Amino acid sequence: MSSPKEFIEETIKSNKVVIFSKSYCPYCTMAMKAFESLSEAFNAVELDLRDDGDEIQAALQSISNVKTVPQVFVNGKYVGGGTDTKKKGESGELRKIIDGVAFESKIKILRTIAMAHLKQQIEQVIKSNRVTIFSKSYCPYCKMAKQAFNELNEPFYAIELDTREDGDLIQAVLKKKTKVNTVPQVFIHGRYIGGGNDIQRLHSEGKLLPLILGEL
Repeated sequence: MSSPKEFIEETIKSNKVVIFSKSYCPYCTMAMKAFESLSEAFNAVELDLRDDGDEIQAALQSISNVKTVPQVFVNGKYVGGGTDTKKKGESGELRKIIDGVAFESKIKILRTIAMAHLKQQIEQVIKSNRVTIFSKSYCPYCKMAKQAFNELNEPFYAIELDTREDGDLIQAVLKKKTKVNTVPQVFIHGRYIGGGNDIQRLHSEGKLLPLILGEL
């Protein structure tokens, strides 16, 4: 027969959500309702209905440093009591704790896939246009870069990151490519040239047009 501590550890390990409870305890009911509101199943161990309930409660204290019930464990970790669980449920934190690492990993995987797809699209855009400007519509440095090309009557393809839902992801992909986190990011013939100040300087020095024409 397992010891109370072994029983607790095995129960916590075998169930995503465990509530060590007492059937008459209003705070235990409060904790259970928090999970019921999320349609999340839980395993309730009613200590007052077990012959070894007092021993289990004593062993719980050595694990959580808490003497009272309920004691709520999610994904093997102690979450708190009735009031703690209720507050976490209302704030949305409980859902995140339940979903745990698996949810965070899924988000990271989806972000990685999205960035890989965007990287291909970005490379294709840069390759397909003589001049590409990754910009934000309100950015004065972006306007500075565009003005330089306008003065040369040189068409350019501008991608306004602030008007796109995936703008932040595109900027993250660009940062990996150019090691630059700001905009504008200007590419000519597939080559990263720089930002607004860089383009304006090249233009004032008479070097921008030769660069466009492939003479530099």
